[in-house]
Amino acid sequence: MIIHGHKVKGNVIDFETRCTHYNKEIDRIAIKFYCCDTYYPCFECHEEHGCDNPKVWPKELFNHKAILCGGCG
Repeated sequence: MIIHGHKVKGNVIDFETRCTHYNKEIDRIAIKFYCCDTYYPCFECHEEHGCDNPKVWPKELFNHKAILCGGCG
């Protein structure tokens, strides 16, 4: 699904990045996973539909944008 110009994979259920795992009003972010450079609504969506090779963002890249707000982009 394309949300605010970004492709978000996983069990996305609306255009504010909610998914089947996290779908309350406050659940409006997608996380860009370092390992596959792809946004997912949650870690469970990444486990189900991701790259099967999870990696943590290196400290030297902590300044990169890795969160997509489903409300404002």
